[in-house]
Parts: sequence; structure tokens; C-alpha cells
Amino acid sequence: MILQASRVILLVLLVILLQSAPSDSLSSLKRVPIQKMVATTTTAPSSVEDVDRIVTNVAAKAEEWKAVPVDKKVELLQQILKNTIREHDTWCALAQESRGVHPTDPRHGCARADIIVTGPAMFGSYLNGLISTLQHCSKHDGVPPPPRSVRKIEGIHKSVATLWPRTFLDYTESVGLKGELVLDDETPEQFSLEETCIGGVAGILGAGNIDAPTDILCQMFLKGRVCVFKPNPVNEKQHTVVAGKILEPLIRAGYLAYVCGGNDVGAALVKDSRMDEIVLTGSMSTYEAIKPLVKDIERTPICAELGGVNPWIVVPGKAWNARSIDQHARHLAFSRMSNNGHTCVGPQVVLVAKDWPWRREFFGRVRFWLGQHAGSPPFYPGSDKTHSYFSTVPKAEVIIDGEDAFDKQQRPILISNVLVTTDEENQKDTNSVLTREAFCPVLAEVPIDYTIGSNDATKYDSMAYLRSAIQYTERNCFGSLSANILIPDEEVQKHSKELDRIICEMPFGIVGVNLFPGFAYSLPMLIWGAPPGQPQSGIGFLGNAHGYKHPQKAVLRAPFQWLGRRALCIMSPQKTEKVMVRLGKYKMSPGLFTQLKLFAALFLGI
Repeated sequence: MILQASRVILLVLLVILLQSAPSDSLSSLKRVPIQKMVATTTTAPSSVEDVDRIVTNVAAKAEEWKAVPVDKKVELLQQILKNTIREHDTWCALAQESRGVHPTDPRHGCARADIIVTGPAMFGSYLNGLISTLQHCSKHDGVPPPPRSVRKIEGIHKSVATLWPRTFLDYTESVGLKGELVLDDETPEQFSLEETCIGGVAGILGAGNIDAPTDILCQMFLKGRVCVFKPNPVNEKQHTVVAGKILEPLIRAGYLAYVCGGNDVGAALVKDSRMDEIVLTGSMSTYEAIKPLVKDIERTPICAELGGVNPWIVVPGKAWNARSIDQHARHLAFSRMSNNGHTCVGPQVVLVAKDWPWRREFFGRVRFWLGQHAGSPPFYPGSDKTHSYFSTVPKAEVIIDGEDAFDKQQRPILISNVLVTTDEENQKDTNSVLTREAFCPVLAEVPIDYTIGSNDATKYDSMAYLRSAIQYTERNCFGSLSANILIPDEEVQKHSKELDRIICEMPFGIVGVNLFPGFAYSLPMLIWGAPPGQPQSGIGFLGNAHGYKHPQKAVLRAPFQWLGRRALCIMSPQKTEKVMVRLGKYKMSPGLFTQLKLFAALFLGI
């Protein structure tokens, strides 16, 4: 009844508001040649000699940038946000051209939505989060915002700080979702902004799968460093507008510079002894290739954001029914298919109890929703070979429901009943589904040998099962970036303290509870990266805008029947694009009007 009443109220408000609202379409992009949109660019090809000169120029500005007052940095962030709002259509158009996405083809709506989410929407969210944080620091002598609440974790000398939501709009957006940090101390301690802004020079090797350069924002506005950024060749075209228009105030002032080119340019940047930190987003092979190039790893640490085989763990309970099965299966399929699976945080294996009564129904709905996704282009180099490989593994099904929307489209692959295979001599798992990151639309069912013993879920020890599943991932799955736990609210409430402890001890840097962990990337007060002591998915982290001294991992908690999950599920290409266009505008310009328009698209389809 409450939801129905809310829909009526929204409908009345929005019919009035939307009469005069500008269209969400990108029609202007259809008429303006891309070449005319981008007037200037700072992403011309660089030589090795250029790198030395550029680093010299940027390094000379390090002390000046470190000394820039917080108020001035807030003004710069606000200008960058204005530039993002002004140029986001151009940014998306360049990404469409780069990825091979048609600007108007209805079948390409999901692909256009991916571009919005991984570019302007994510960047706008991060910018607004940093602006809010630095404004608070400016008003409180450099002291960052305090946590909303803190709870101690008994027996393991850790605490959990709840950081998000903070504002009224956050609360109306989150509808029960919480963002937390696990801290390695019982009483949270925070650095001042002056203490975290240590200064120096950072060399950044950008990601190719997302366009939002949040790593630049972290290094410059949280660590006080000047930066030399090398975009990935995969999305170099998009950075003509990001560098030439959006980040222009930083580049014009000399605090940020771009270098472009191949491996030789990247190697020259990494090897430069003036670097105080190297930041990279990529694969383990990229990280291993870069490490020997750093002359002094103690002086120049590497912050590496890598991927892995990310598990989702399904915890049985009485609340599971046909409706919740469908909702979570739809959300899981969306999380795997987003960005054509070219996401380091995407789910790859789904752990379930072998004798869970809903097991067959759950994966039947997963299969259905994977097949309903319209598809996105396979734009990441090498993913075609990986996709082809996984299509041939035992029990793999390539799901083909309908015609391809893209050339060489990578259809989702669902692999059933994956078992551990062991090299007896070395006692190591050799099943590639568990040890090789797919980075494309591949999802595997992994049944856990844990006996429920009865169809009556009340006789079932959910925490014992969860511990068993986590131990399985530790033994058999490669990676330490993210995990998600699908668990009914009654189990969370019944075992709240034990669940807290289990999450704190999980060997993953971002943990979701009933939610795709990728959302954490858009919240600068959380952290992103592998946890300390678990280097399979990298070392170091991005974020921590509130300056906690001992952050361990980020946690996102959503209710089992979370209303916001409606935005993160498989929909038609037309509705997906409408919702994500509205989401992008809300994240760039958060306000009641943009939020109402987002809700109207999501719940009313208008």
C-alpha cells in the first residue's frame, strides 16, 4: 500500500514537473559532428623524451599544489563538475564511437547506459562526494566528517564505521542501503586533511574499461599530489574531452599532465625516479610487468587495482520464495552483464548449498535473465579469446536468446555444477573457472558440499554454511577484490554480531550484502582495492576521503528486499537507458528534481 501511494504521489508531481522539463534524449549529438565538439586536446601521442619533459614541468608544481588552500581546491572541483555537466554528452558520444555503439539504435540502449554509468555518472558522484568532504574540512580546520555511527567487533580488535548515507538526498536514494568501513582498531582515528595531503608526484596508468578518472581525483585532492596520467589506449579517445575540457583547469595550471602512447611511454613514466607513487588499474600480468621497472619500490610504492574471480554466496533461509529468487537472479545477471562483463568487480562464481531446495529455480531464473540482456560491445582487447575459451569448458552453455545487436557479440556463458579439480602432485586447484578471471560475460554455479539436512530452513545453521563457503573461496578461487552475500534479513538480524565478525575476517576488500559491490567505486569516503595482506587482487587502495588511519575494507549493506535493486537489474534497452541517463544527471546534479525524475523513470517508466 505504501509503495502504491508513493507511486500515485510521484505521478501527480511528475506529470506537472515534466511538462516543462528538457528532454533526456541525446538528440543534439546526432546532429553535431564529433570533430567539431572537441575544440582542443592535450592527448597527442608522446615520445619517451616528452615524458621526461612533462614530468619535469609537473614536478616543479608539486609544492605549489600542496599549498593551495582547501577553499581553492573546492572551487576547482566545482569547476570540474560544471565542465562535466556541460561536456558529458560529448564524452558519451566519443565513447560510443570508440566502442562501436550506435547513438540511436534501440538495441544499443544497454551499451549507451554502460557508457553513462562508467563515465559521467561515476565521475559526478565522486566529484560531489569530494566537494562535500573538502567543504566540511574547510569549515572545521581540516577535520573530515565524523562517522554516522561506530560499533566494535567483539574479540578481533576491529570496528565498523557507518559513513553513508549522510544527507537527506542520500537517505531518499539509499532506502536502507548503508556504506561502511571496517577499521583495524576499536576506536576510529582520522587524519586531518593536512596530514593526508602528503604531496609529491604520482604517475597513473589509467583503466581501459571505465572512463571516469577517479584515480586522478584521489591523488590530487586526497593526497595532495600533482599527477602525470597515461590513459589506456582502449579509451584514449574519450580523454580528448576529459583532458581538453573537463580537467582543463588542472592542466592549465600545470598540476596535471597527460602522456599518451604505447608500452614505451608507460615504461618511461613508471621508471622515472621522481615518482612518489605509481597507480595502475589492470591485470596481474600488467602489475608483474611493471614492478621490475620501479627503481626503488620503497621510495615509490605501487598502488595496483587488479581483478580476480569474484564470488557471490547464496545463504538459504525461510525468506526465499519465487519472488525473491527472481529479484536476486535478475540483479545477479545485471551485475555480470554490465559493461559486457569488462569489470574487475563483476561476479564470476555463485556458491550455493548442494541440497538447497531453491537451487534449480534460482539458476533457471539466472539463465533466463542473462538471456534477456540486449548486450554490449566486446570492446576490451583479448576478451574474445577468453570468451571463446570459457565457451568450451565442461558444462558451459552459451545462452543465445534473440539476434546479436553487435558485431562479434559475446553471449553470456553459464557454467553449471563446477567442481574443484586438483593437481595431486602439487595439491593445487586446476579448474580455470575458479582460477582465471574471465573479464567477459561468464558466470559459474559452484555447489558447496554442505548438507542442509532438511527442507525446513529453520533447522539450518546459516553462519556455519557461510563460513564453509568463504573457506571454499579462500582455498579454490583466485582473487581478493570483492564478494557478495545474498542473505535474508531474518538471518542478518538473528546473527548480527557473528555476521559482522565473518565479514571483517573475509579476505576481500569490498564486501556486498545483498548488493553488487561495484557501487562502492562511486563513493569516495569508502575504499577500493584488495585488503591488507591479500595481494592477489593488488595492493593499496583508492578513496578513504574521510582519512581513517587503519581502513581494511568497504562494506555495502542492503536489505534482502531492497527497493533500490530495481535500478540494478536486467531491463529492456529502452528503460535501461532512460534510467541510467536520469541516474547520470542526478549524480552530476544531485537535487530533489533530478532525484524525482530518476524515480519516475525507474518506478513509473516516465
